[in-house]
Amino acid sequence: FRPLTGWSIVEEVIGGDRWADIEVALPCLVALGIAVADLWRSWGIEPTAAVGHSSGEISAAYTAGVLTVEEAMLVSVHYSRALGKIQGAGGMGVVGLPPQEAAARIGPDLTVSGWLSPVSCTVAGDAAEVDVFLLGLTKEGVFAARVALLDVAAHTPATLPHQAVLREALAGLKPLPPAIPLISTVTGEPLDRHMDAGYWAENLSRPVLFSRAVERLLASGERIFLEVDAHPILATPMEQGFAAARVSGTVLPSLRRDEAAYAVLSGSLALLGGRRERPDRMELVPFSARSPEALRDLARGTAGVEGSLSDLAWTAAVRRGHHEHRLAVVARSRAGLAERLEAFARGEAAAGVVSGRKARGAPGETGLVFVFSGQGPQWPGMGRQLFAEEPVFRRVVERCDEALRPLLGYSFRERMEAEDDALSHTEVAQTAIFALQAGLLALWREWGVEPDAVVGHSVGEVAAAHASGALSLEEGAIVAACRGRAMEPARGLGGMVAVELPAAEVEPLLADLDLSVAAINSPASTTVAGTPKALGELGRRLERLGLTCRRLRVEYAFHTAQMDPCVRELQPLLAELRPRAVTTPMISSVTGEPVTGTDLDAGYWCANVRQPVRFAQALEKLAGSSVFLEVGPHPVLSVALTQTLDAAAVLASLRRGRDERETLLEALGSLWVQGQTVDWAGVHPDGGRQVRLPTYPFQRQRYWFEGRVVSKAVAPAVVIQEDFGAERLLAEQLDAFNRMVALQLDVLGRGEN
Repeated sequence: FRPLTGWSIVEEVIGGDRWADIEVALPCLVALGIAVADLWRSWGIEPTAAVGHSSGEISAAYTAGVLTVEEAMLVSVHYSRALGKIQGAGGMGVVGLPPQEAAARIGPDLTVSGWLSPVSCTVAGDAAEVDVFLLGLTKEGVFAARVALLDVAAHTPATLPHQAVLREALAGLKPLPPAIPLISTVTGEPLDRHMDAGYWAENLSRPVLFSRAVERLLASGERIFLEVDAHPILATPMEQGFAAARVSGTVLPSLRRDEAAYAVLSGSLALLGGRRERPDRMELVPFSARSPEALRDLARGTAGVEGSLSDLAWTAAVRRGHHEHRLAVVARSRAGLAERLEAFARGEAAAGVVSGRKARGAPGETGLVFVFSGQGPQWPGMGRQLFAEEPVFRRVVERCDEALRPLLGYSFRERMEAEDDALSHTEVAQTAIFALQAGLLALWREWGVEPDAVVGHSVGEVAAAHASGALSLEEGAIVAACRGRAMEPARGLGGMVAVELPAAEVEPLLADLDLSVAAINSPASTTVAGTPKALGELGRRLERLGLTCRRLRVEYAFHTAQMDPCVRELQPLLAELRPRAVTTPMISSVTGEPVTGTDLDAGYWCANVRQPVRFAQALEKLAGSSVFLEVGPHPVLSVALTQTLDAAAVLASLRRGRDERETLLEALGSLWVQGQTVDWAGVHPDGGRQVRLPTYPFQRQRYWFEGRVVSKAVAPAVVIQEDFGAERLLAEQLDAFNRMVALQLDVLGRGEN
């Protein structure tokens, strides 16, 4: 590639910043597709057919054996240059209309540029016309979204003036017949011509018939589709194609945006059943002993044990007893586990390693509180890894999605995938946060971790109510969705800031400002909400006092008078709600007091929206608890927890952008080390094969009595110089034992004679 362009794909993939340039992005994506396809083959995954969307046909052609690597990169260079000629002069959008219907509704400046599925397509053309068309559909309640970072009207007549140059640049191509079936998205049928210069010119200009290609593959019996791309953007159209064809199909990702690559790859590989052993996923391996010295010896001895990581983790968890001194190690490979064990044995700190002494008391008696965070820490892609890898989590999210479709009129999961800013809308964000928290709750319970009490912050109280037993999963999902829908009209009217001062010191600063205390998070942290103008003035007042405030990433003034219209809308939506008595204690952050469960009716949730969050007061009721586990997409309440309860241990379920299973297992390891009961069978639902682990490393020491030794028969007797009671009794017992041994030896000796 370098001789063709003068720059390096590797350098751009690793750290480049020119991905908005289509002449850079497109060749990089083609190269990525080629590399990932070869990686799959190295693991024994051989495709029975191939299909590519738009420029994805270049990687598909390589995978099918039609083009060499050099030819594929040559096509990518000149194909992207042709598109570069029209970059910035157009736009593209995805719409929830059948392609034929969309074609009948668009104006002359737009083209149906892609048939995604029987019920969705892409339209492209003049950017302004695309925006007008999408806006009109949105007002009708039809799904419509602009394709971000793609200001090119590809697969439209706008590319026709550049076909001749592309044909000339690719005139020397010598494509081969495909080694496996290759379904063309130019025709929607199996490839029946050479993929020469003329083919790529047509690919550039003609609509992408991806939907027809998928229909053809389904008709031929294909049921498993593996996306070989940087992110599975075609999963939803393919699932729509399955539904239209009334067949069950599976779409698996190779990679996902903002997720650890190994986790996504290994999850799909496990489902595909590759012939070679799949890359190990993250596992938690527990060790325990009766003393710190024995624990170090056990770690040192286990570092060299053979066997798969998953089998070793299962054996250590299920087939071994658990003693007082504990070590929990999270690793993704045998080599990684050995490295961390050896570091621990040397007394060095290592990531993914936690050790300590089990808290004294009844089994599992840690005083564990689940803390459900509110809106704010959500991030695109949260929960995707768990959805792909953890069936318990996936079932909960799917139940939420199914329950809410009639209410919302769409799938919140699909909307999160399709819209980059979906989580900035309360209707989607609060629904997604509840589904994530409910899925995490189910997973924690599957692993045997039950809270002794629960508390929630703002919308997090909905998941807390579900955890307490007051609301069913479906009821909680409806409360979260209705709450978010009622708040959506207030978007853009306000904002929120965090001030590191007690509420009593903040309130005088709000005089004559259109601001209110929205949350009292700790004795030293207060959240203020109101109009953007008033927040700016508060910032200036704080600056004059030598203080600062931190803007929160929200466009709403939650828990203030701006929520009054939302409350009026929410009340009738939840009028039929009939909560039950709690089975797990819940402390309200509306009142700061315990709830009964039956009091969590429509009136309570209206107060939850309007009244300030009394989180610090709620925490004070939980002062006797020793461990607080934040259940949410990212730990945002840890500072408030430690400021209010400085002796408490605070753990996080997930962290933004980090491997989700790794973060969960690290928290699980910390809980187990502290004495929390864990259901290891739930952690390892598929069981495992027993691995030979080192025997327990007994710490042997010898203890001698001070005194003179005399010979008696064959075995020596110990004579105690001082005649103390206990010591004398022990000496007599030892002497009797020695006499017995001498007699047995004498008898054995006679037998030999």
